[in-house]
Amino acid sequence: PHAIVDEAAQGDLASEEQCATLRRRIPRALRETLMGYQEEGVLFALRRGGRVLLADEMGLGKSLQALAIASAYAGNRAGKESHWPLLIVCPTSMRDVWLCLVERWLPAVPPEEICVLRRSLDMVTRRLVTLVSFKMLSLLSGPLKARHLDAPFKCVIVDESHNFQLPEDRKPQRFQYFGGKAGSQPPWMRNRGGGGGGRG
Repeated sequence: PHAIVDEAAQGDLASEEQCATLRRRIPRALRETLMGYQEEGVLFALRRGGRVLLADEMGLGKSLQALAIASAYAGNRAGKESHWPLLIVCPTSMRDVWLCLVERWLPAVPPEEICVLRRSLDMVTRRLVTLVSFKMLSLLSGPLKARHLDAPFKCVIVDESHNFQLPEDRKPQRFQYFGGKAGSQPPWMRNRGGGGGGRG
């Protein structure tokens, strides 16, 4: 926890103007449904390039916060400045919940641009949003890696991230996938050192 707090307190923060621009890109209905503490969490994340660990108690709306943060990086109306595609990794029991959240709160994402991986034989396709469970992330690691190399997932949400299993002889580390750190640095954080963590 101390390492996370120390990292969050470091520099490389987005300006108020940059945060305001990103905030305006969150769909209005989603933006207006956020409670005060959720809005505060979203702004905290936007100031830090979207890299944040949401650790509120169960039932306080972490999923909506994560979706709001991710939507801020989907780009402008002209389709520019996008830090997508979005990868959502979650427990199997939450997969359809996330699908409903995306369909409800991200109206700019058409249904045909959502890839839901349910079985090991499912085709990994290039879509704006890819939904995968922890189990399928492991079973489909080959196709997902190939897809990532072809069109990188630049924005990542990991729901219930404590579900990641590490061998007993390995220490916990930042979420990594496909041999590299998740996400890419937004323009104001590039060339300032440090790695890129997953957004949201």
